[in-house]
Amino acid sequence: MLLKRTTSNVLIVLTLGAAFGTLLGSIIKVIVPDSNVKTILFKDIVFGLDSIKLNLVFLRLGFSFHVVFNVFTVFFVFLMIYLLIKH
Repeated sequence: MLLKRTTSNVLIVLTLGAAFGTLLGSIIKVIVPDSNVKTILFKDIVFGLDSIKLNLVFLRLGFSFHVVFNVFTVFFVFLMIYLLIKH
């Protein structure tokens, strides 16, 4: 049974594709020996917010948010887009 292409399903599929691609890229980065190709191909691009701190007298909260991209992330996102369009 195929999923209907609702906005929530598309976002979930793309997020899972990005997460799986990033995870696979990180695993392969550990396995591949050091070389110039490795530094170019497996370079992580990080976007996000550094630590935001809220310090109240009775409560201290800290929050940071980072998104990591690599080549495999982009590949898997495009693969998921292709699969969504094809079906």
